[in-house]
Amino acid sequence: MNSVIARDTMLALGAVNLVVTDVDSTADHGGCVVPALTNTLFFFLGYQQISAVTGTLVQQPKVLQCYPNPVRDVLNLPELEPGDQLQVYDVNSRLKLSKTVSSVAEQLLVTDWAPGVYWLHVQRGEKVWIGKMSKL
Repeated sequence: MNSVIARDTMLALGAVNLVVTDVDSTADHGGCVVPALTNTLFFFLGYQQISAVTGTLVQQPKVLQCYPNPVRDVLNLPELEPGDQLQVYDVNSRLKLSKTVSSVAEQLLVTDWAPGVYWLHVQRGEKVWIGKMSKL
């Protein structure tokens, strides 16, 4: 009976193409809740998978500005803000540095780092920056 009342209410409020299924005519509210929630979750999860496949949720990383590049001692990162997450990886994808940025226009002291190429990854909420630097 609940499905009939729900259908009539939704139709009265302007719903179109409405399909109502009586899962179990002998069930009370407790018997309807689990199948209704399960079917609702499966319905909306299907849309979530479609949006992920189409790439509408993927942000393209931006190029991170850093100078001087190549660098000997101090690398300047003018775009960084307090709270940004910074990771630096060496050419073998080993994590060299991971930190939360504490100042505007962060500077990295790289004097003691081995010469080579390093990848920088910065995240600020949903935004991502990627950069590459060469240590002399």
